Amino acid sequence: MMEHFQFRSFTSCLRMFVLIASILSALYLLSLAPQKEIDKAALISLSVLIFTLGLWITEYLPMAVSGFIGCFLLYSFGRFYNYDILVNNSFAGFANSSVWFVFSGLIIGAAMEISGLARRISLIFLSLTKSSYSKLILGFLLISAILVFLIPSTDARTVTLMSLVVGMSGFHAEEEEKNLMKGLSILVPISSGVMGVGVLASVTSITAVGFIEQYLSFQISYLRWLILFLPAEVLSMITLYFLITRIFPCHLEEVSTGDYVEQELKKLGAFSPVEKKTALIIGGAVLLWLTGFLTSLRPDIIAMACASVLLLPRFGVIEKKDLRTKVNWLIAPIFLGTAFSIVDCLDATGILKQMGNFLLNSFINPFQSEGYYTKMLAVSGLSGGMHLLTAHSSMLIASFLPIILQWTSSLHLGIGIPLMFIWGSQFELLIYQSSSLTVAFGYGAFKGSDLLKIAFPLIIIDFFGGDLLLYGWWKVLGVI
Repeated sequence: MMEHFQFRSFTSCLRMFVLIASILSALYLLSLAPQKEIDKAALISLSVLIFTLGLWITEYLPMAVSGFIGCFLLYSFGRFYNYDILVNNSFAGFANSSVWFVFSGLIIGAAMEISGLARRISLIFLSLTKSSYSKLILGFLLISAILVFLIPSTDARTVTLMSLVVGMSGFHAEEEEKNLMKGLSILVPISSGVMGVGVLASVTSITAVGFIEQYLSFQISYLRWLILFLPAEVLSMITLYFLITRIFPCHLEEVSTGDYVEQELKKLGAFSPVEKKTALIIGGAVLLWLTGFLTSLRPDIIAMACASVLLLPRFGVIEKKDLRTKVNWLIAPIFLGTAFSIVDCLDATGILKQMGNFLLNSFINPFQSEGYYTKMLAVSGLSGGMHLLTAHSSMLIASFLPIILQWTSSLHLGIGIPLMFIWGSQFELLIYQSSSLTVAFGYGAFKGSDLLKIAFPLIIIDFFGGDLLLYGWWKVLGVI
């Protein structure tokens, strides 16, 4: 209890410090006179970004509200100083297709939850892996891998799987159950987050693809994105399996979850018409995503078409009341729309290019004479380090990936560098760095120190082993 209180006191002080520092920095930038390379509009854009970053990092307000405040400030300053470049771009991000891709994904995830299909699939696979602790861990990894295609929301997948974890409590001796609950409660959010990066099924990956297409004119299909990160994803899951089973062992010949699973499946009964309808619609979308290289259909168009069918009156699955209770409107379109809008203002005023040059001179130039792999390692480490400051990976990608892409494009370094930055964005060491970790932590099964035991060695292996594996894999694919 004391440890939890001290942790909250420290984080509260840190959040207040970050917010005050961001406000003072923004005010200082606003007070500066325009420079030769940077005009007043660029200084305004940068100051609004820093202030908005402070709000995003501290989360005193919902991220969508903070982003909207940033866009409103850009619009207001544009009107006050007659800067059309700010007025025209302050809300332009809402026209980005990635915003509506994520929104469609939330609709699809809501349909899976409302119909009960996600829970049924999870229980069926869990029933096949109930004989031992190691098989149970493998089962949850398998379920997490399947749900990433069906529920394009890391938080929704975490909640779905954590409901199963909580349901299995009370079947074992106290000490054995502690390790069982710790292991599963840490495995669920980490596996959901890692797999969300390698599949176009999370805010982070969809946002990243949107920026890559915008800045590099490099089209990435659903299947191609899956293939790009597949080896590193597999390495992470194998590593996570061994870390969980070794650090939190559960010495039971049989994990007695069979009764719980059977009871829950009986409650669900036979496949309902709604479940069949949902499976048909979403299954068709997944098939079109995987065959996008044949049909040339864009993933966002497929997702929006699927969401539209799910919303159709009578034929669809989601009703009007579900849109208010099951779909998080603050994530998409509002948060993503505001993030893209702020970046558009930075790009239009030229400050994004200046930030890219600063990043180059400060962090990347020391590795300029090194090989491509060393540059990739540096960018991956930079991404992981910045993630400690910017908390959620989606915000990290929205704020800093455009800078990396601007620099990569100017030096013609190819797509390998930004891809490695995206891979590094999933390195999560502390609870506040991921909303899914926060959700799982809220169940009270593990402490921050328990997470460190798993997350630290996993990050080390992902950083050195995963980066090397991706470098070789992308060489084979001809990406770099």
